Amino acid sequence: MLNNKSSTEVKMTHPLRITRIIDWLELARPEHLFSAISNSWLLVLLSAYVDSSQHQNAALMQMPLALRLLLATLIPAGLGICGIFFNDVLDLKHDRTFRPASPIAAGRVSVSRAATLAIASLLVALGAATFLGSFSTMLCVMTAGAILFFNICGKFLPATGLISMGLIRVMTMFICVPQMGFAWPACMTLSHIVICMAMVYAVEGRRPRMRGTDLGQLAAGTLFWAVLLVLFMVMRQTVLLHDYPNIWMGPLGALGIFVVISIAYLKPRLPVLRARRQTARRYQQLAMLWLIVYDMSWMLSIGKIFEAILIAVLGVVAAGIVTLVALRRHYADEAGRYRVA
Repeated sequence: MLNNKSSTEVKMTHPLRITRIIDWLELARPEHLFSAISNSWLLVLLSAYVDSSQHQNAALMQMPLALRLLLATLIPAGLGICGIFFNDVLDLKHDRTFRPASPIAAGRVSVSRAATLAIASLLVALGAATFLGSFSTMLCVMTAGAILFFNICGKFLPATGLISMGLIRVMTMFICVPQMGFAWPACMTLSHIVICMAMVYAVEGRRPRMRGTDLGQLAAGTLFWAVLLVLFMVMRQTVLLHDYPNIWMGPLGALGIFVVISIAYLKPRLPVLRARRQTARRYQQLAMLWLIVYDMSWMLSIGKIFEAILIAVLGVVAAGIVTLVALRRHYADEAGRYRVA
């Protein structure tokens, strides 16, 4: 009798543990988390091939590849979890009304645990950055400050919030390689995030609504930071890589495919007003995961197949987790376990 009872308890707790893990994964926004890791991996891998020794992080280059990628995982993951969890804790009252299915608002993840993990993740990121030198540590602290600014006030201003999201990602990318001269991948990532998240903002109908002045500020701000990155490359004489003349072929091809997919996905769905929130959420997932495709294409363009495969594996894992979370949420919706706003 006792053995039967214990085996029944194990069977009941096993799916419960899986459900809790998926709740935490949903809270962490895996499309944002894994794309940030991929972006960081890209610059760490590129730095070894396209940067001169004076622009490389000496502390990083002395490490084996596995340790480089580990640090390039811990830093963006720690900062990302901190920012996302902190955002949901602060937005709890709002989410209970407009996003009642979210893990914290629905009570599936406690506020205290989310806040504790956010602080712990930040400490992990800061601790990992200390192994890369004072410049990396300082940039990590500045990025944490930018995340704090975004969560407290930046996200309430459409243009400021969207540009802040792009800049936070760019700053995160450079933490491991703060002196890297080749910044075109960062320019592409910044533009992609700002444009795609602006489209998500508009499709979902978030408030405050974006007006003409907001769009002007958004365009001017994005252009300003992109030009600043280009001027940075001009000063470093890294605008063109003569050793890799075809480096743009992969990223431009990936960009063209993304534009076609975006049009094919959004055009038939935008007229369906009741499904716009779901359309915006899925497009956001696609846009964030596509950053991993860009990263892989950069490595393929310089002929680094092994490194491209590493990023591709990360992308497959990310897509699998995003799909798992989406399916779980879909079937939970069907079963009535989520309240629909």
